[in-house]
Amino acid sequence: MIPILKHKLIRLFKINVIIILCCILTALFSPAYVSASADSSYRSHISVKLTEGWQYLLGESPVDENNLPLWTSITSKGNIWNTYTLGSEFSEYKGEKQVWLRVRLSEKSLQAPGLLVRYTPQAYEIYMESKLLFKSGTEQGMSYTKPMDYFDVIRLPSNYEGRFLYLKFYISSSKDLSSWDGIEAGSYDNFFSKSQKRDIEYIAFGIIFIFIGISAILVYIFYRQKDFKLYAFLGFYSLCSSGFIISGTSIKNLFYNNELVWMYISAMSLYLTPVGINAFAGRYLHNKYAPILTRFSYIYAIHAVTVFSLSITGLTSIYFSYKAFLVLFIVSIAITSIATLKSITEGDPAAKTLTIGGLFASAFGIVDIFNGLTHTLPWDRLLYHWGVFLLIITLILSLGFHLINSHNKLLEYSKELEDKNISLKSMWDEVKKSRDEIAELNNSLEKRVAKRTEELEDANSELSALNEELTALNEQMTATMETLRETQEQLVQSEKMAAMGYLIAGIAHELNTPLASIKSNVQLNSTLLEALDTEDKVAIAAYKESVISMNKITLAALDRLIKTVKGLINFARLDESDYKEADINECIDSAILLLNNQMLNRIEVIRNYTNIPVIACYPKQLNQVFYNIIMNSVQAIRDKGEITIYTECRHNNIYVSIADTGVGISPENISKIFDPGFTTKGVSVGIGLGLSVSYKIIKQHKGSISVESTPGLGTKFTIELPVSLIPFH
Repeated sequence: MIPILKHKLIRLFKINVIIILCCILTALFSPAYVSASADSSYRSHISVKLTEGWQYLLGESPVDENNLPLWTSITSKGNIWNTYTLGSEFSEYKGEKQVWLRVRLSEKSLQAPGLLVRYTPQAYEIYMESKLLFKSGTEQGMSYTKPMDYFDVIRLPSNYEGRFLYLKFYISSSKDLSSWDGIEAGSYDNFFSKSQKRDIEYIAFGIIFIFIGISAILVYIFYRQKDFKLYAFLGFYSLCSSGFIISGTSIKNLFYNNELVWMYISAMSLYLTPVGINAFAGRYLHNKYAPILTRFSYIYAIHAVTVFSLSITGLTSIYFSYKAFLVLFIVSIAITSIATLKSITEGDPAAKTLTIGGLFASAFGIVDIFNGLTHTLPWDRLLYHWGVFLLIITLILSLGFHLINSHNKLLEYSKELEDKNISLKSMWDEVKKSRDEIAELNNSLEKRVAKRTEELEDANSELSALNEELTALNEQMTATMETLRETQEQLVQSEKMAAMGYLIAGIAHELNTPLASIKSNVQLNSTLLEALDTEDKVAIAAYKESVISMNKITLAALDRLIKTVKGLINFARLDESDYKEADINECIDSAILLLNNQMLNRIEVIRNYTNIPVIACYPKQLNQVFYNIIMNSVQAIRDKGEITIYTECRHNNIYVSIADTGVGISPENISKIFDPGFTTKGVSVGIGLGLSVSYKIIKQHKGSISVESTPGLGTKFTIELPVSLIPFH
């Protein structure tokens, strides 16, 4: 297996090397690359850098009817442009998101005129007197400056001489243009050749990294072994590097022409690149620094996911943590260098190769970062891709050393297995000897099992006797439970009778008062009629007025009787089946009506009803619940007070709240109020089954009932009922 594995890996490595050499040769000897190099000296003579005469305005320009900025129009008046020196800050900056710059172009003519723009934020626009010439990026990339050799080439119109050029930048601070050094005007063809040279070089390296990345990941997928995870990390690092490099070339628009998408690809590739290299180093090195590098890979991954999530939701820019990322990147490079040096001192030959590649990549990366921030070095080219290329080559070589070490370890392990096989053979002889001894023990075990079986039979006889005793006790408990059930039914009946007494007293009062009014009116009418002088017109008129007044009183009394009888019917539901739809608000009103005589003028009932749907329930039982709770509230209010009732529907459930301003319930009694027989009212008031029965009814309705109380301030019952109920009788 090992020779076949080595042969396949060597063949894959050779294929990669051939592809790499072909890409490099194609890039270096392509006509565009050679012509761009040959034109570099000529370009330096004909291009002019626009560094003088700049002016600026802060803020967003108003637009005309064609949605073009008015500030770019030569006819625009009333704007005072401020003088601007390249590299300086905006002294009048007050948090504006945009800044406009303008400069007058030279009167000299150029053939195929063009502009070369670099060191700009990702998002900017260029106008020439109300005409849009170029637009780069979106506002999300406004605070990130493009790398130093990432430039834009823009074609100028033929009649550009002496006209104003306007630039609109999206900024987030007054320092965003501190590294911008103006625009270079010259031949568009020469600028384009320079762009081609850069693109060809980057595309070549991007293709190299893609082939290496895909090959490494395929090796991991093919073998699916623990040690081959290093190939997966190498492949991930190579693909991220290729994404970052290719996203800065013009070839990207051939695949998908969307600046925002490519900005995200560039940023995420940059943020995820350290994930692969730190994971590789953390798994490859074997010292105390390796776990730190692995944790750094987790930190980079979390950072990338967090930044992407915040930017995709529009909360911030994709590059808002770019400088913090650079600091973290330098710290991880330092720790990686320390870890590899530690491995070298411990005698790991592969770590030397890894250190060389890491030093090259780190040095090139730090130089690019320094030159990108300061622009003080005498060249304007990125070295990053060369450093990545050297690092990947050293990583591949390190993997080769790693495989050789793994092969040597397998040989040692094979020898150990051979020695262990010899020892296992001797152990097998001992096992056969032990098997004979076990056979002898088995014979003695059978005798012991027979003896134990006899003992178990005796114990089974004792258990049978105990079972008979338990059966007798169970019959006694059944009889006791039946007695308790009958007693409970009697107690419930007593509670119902007590409640019926309160109910009858209330009904009698509600009926007696209007009946007395009717009787009094009838007697008064008879008296007035007997004493009426039919010939006395004044007396007849007075009699008519009296009759009209008495009729009003009689009708009011009759209306009260009708409401009382209707409330009684609603409460008892004499004309309805047990299970049907009912209006909870009407059920509560019926219970209140039957308790009016006990409230008199001392208790005010506040109804906070909402428009709730009818529910499927057992109305008789719910009427009893509301009657019991409101009656408890009435009895708890010693003098004057209030009962507040609130109903609402939420989440397909009906909520009923009944709160009073009575004496309240002490904390030690709160947990007992739903227990059968518990009462604090005394023997003459009830036997303490009202709330227990109510609790059972609510539970049968698949609802819940809870209580809150503060002694001296009052009590609040809350009932929750489902809108739909399956019949339980």
